[in-house]
Amino acid sequence: MRRFYPLLIVILLFSAFTLSAQDTRHFNSLTTGIGFGYSEGKQESGFGLVYEIGYQRSFGRSNRFRFNPNLQYGGFLPFATTDMPDQLYRLSTLALDLHYDLARFKSLSLVTTPGIFGSYSRGLTGTGGMNGISSSEYFQSFYFGGKFSLGIRISKSIKRLAYEIRPLNIHFGSKYFLYNSIMFKVHIKLDSLEN
Repeated sequence: MRRFYPLLIVILLFSAFTLSAQDTRHFNSLTTGIGFGYSEGKQESGFGLVYEIGYQRSFGRSNRFRFNPNLQYGGFLPFATTDMPDQLYRLSTLALDLHYDLARFKSLSLVTTPGIFGSYSRGLTGTGGMNGISSSEYFQSFYFGGKFSLGIRISKSIKRLAYEIRPLNIHFGSKYFLYNSIMFKVHIKLDSLEN
């Protein structure tokens, strides 16, 4: 599986640069988001709030493709988990996404997103004294892999803001890493809205 990651990076970058030649006008946006997610890694597992900020540039005919490097950050706790020690950890993720409008009706579109990511997880485990254990231990882990999301986007050409809801936003990575979140995003258009 790891040998396919460099190939995926090349395909994403090649697609982005190739599509730029077909478009006469590109649009730039600042992307922000908030959501609720679940993460599971080598020695950590929990739920938490996640935040996202990024930059987005559109490509292709009718701007159906959008290249989006972004950074996610969240804090996680093991809610309703009884078979592992208490934990408190943070997860930071750097991702490269390529959004594509599968279907579009006026200002509403169905968006799919393949991408790649790298994540850094760090925190404390054993903080709750499970089974008489009163000490805690610091841990940190690095993960990398691929991601996929599916959502709905509302973007009117005459409006400065666009909105997106992603009920499916899943990451699969090294060391059995799994992450999924439900995200609400706001895109702030940086270009002039005049033709």
